[in-house]
Order: sequence, then C-alpha cells, then structure tokens
Amino acid sequence: MADLPLKDELFQFYKESYYHEIGRKDEIRKQLGLAIAVLALLGNSAYYYLFKFQFFPFSFAHLGFYVPFFLGILFAFIAFFYLLRYIFEGREYAYIPTTEEIRDVIDKFEKANQTESDENVVRNFYIQNLSKQYSEAATRNQLNNEKRTGYVFSSLRASLISILFFLFAFPSFFFTLHDRLPADECRCISLSAAKKR
Repeated sequence: MADLPLKDELFQFYKESYYHEIGRKDEIRKQLGLAIAVLALLGNSAYYYLFKFQFFPFSFAHLGFYVPFFLGILFAFIAFFYLLRYIFEGREYAYIPTTEEIRDVIDKFEKANQTESDENVVRNFYIQNLSKQYSEAATRNQLNNEKRTGYVFSSLRASLISILFFLFAFPSFFFTLHDRLPADECRCISLSAAKKR
C-alpha cells in the first residue's frame, strides 16, 4: 500500500493531461475560424483582380503583376489544401468511458471478488483502469491536436504569403490599368463622336 500516493499522483496527472488536450481541441477550432476568415479575404482579393482583369499584351513590365498574382493564387490553393486536411484528418478523438460504463465495470469486479472485503482493492482497481483510460485517450488526443494544429498554422502561413504576393501585385496592376485608361477614354470619345454623326 506504500505506492498508493504515487498512483494517486499519476492518476491526477493523466486526468489533467486528458482534459488539457480536450481543451486544446476547442482552441484549435477557434484558430480554424481565423484561417477561414483569412481565406475569405484571399477570395475577395482574387475576385477583385479577376473582376478587373485584362489580358495585357506580354511585356517584361507586366511581370510585376503576373508573377506575384499567380504566386498568390498558388499559395491560396496551398492554404485551402491544408484547411481541407484539417477538416478531414485527425477527427477521431478518444474519450474516457461514461459514468455508467465505469459503474458497470466496478460492479462486475466486486461480484468477481466477493471474498475481498477491503475497499482499497476496489479503489486500486478503479484508479488503475481509469488511469489507463485517461493515459491512452490523452496520448491519442495529443497526437491529433499536434497534427491539426500543424494544418491550421500551415494554412495560415500559406494564406499570409498569398496576401503578401497579392499586395506586391497591386501597384503594377494599378499602374497598368492607369496606363490603359487614356486609350479607353479616347476610344469612348471616338465612339460617341461617331454616334453624333
């Protein structure tokens, strides 16, 4: 009976580890909301470019737009890929038995050991088995949380890189549109003049 305090300490450790990983699961879900919001921003940015997009005649001056724009699209797809991996991988979390299941196991143990009148025997059985459940569930949940955290951060990192490329593309995009504006205005003026005739 000298090792009972150690068993109690380990039991508390396994229990706290289990609930810590369950709490991390909820925190990762909040981070998922941030990743989705950043992806929505990326979608709006891409829509802005595509809505006003014109196929400019190729010149080295336009590489300042084409290169960062397509790199931004590439990293946006990478971010979306990691987000899908978060959604579809590592979803199976482990949980301890319900209180009713624990009660049933203890009842069966007591019936199988009716000659034992010492409550410490039942207590040791309870702590040993529940410690095992807590330990196994905490380990599995920890691995799932680490995997899913990696997916969320990879998605956020790719999203931020994509946003940077979109920002780098904007000055060239703006000046290219600005350079084309006088020609468009002249075309509109000539068309309106032709209609008046």
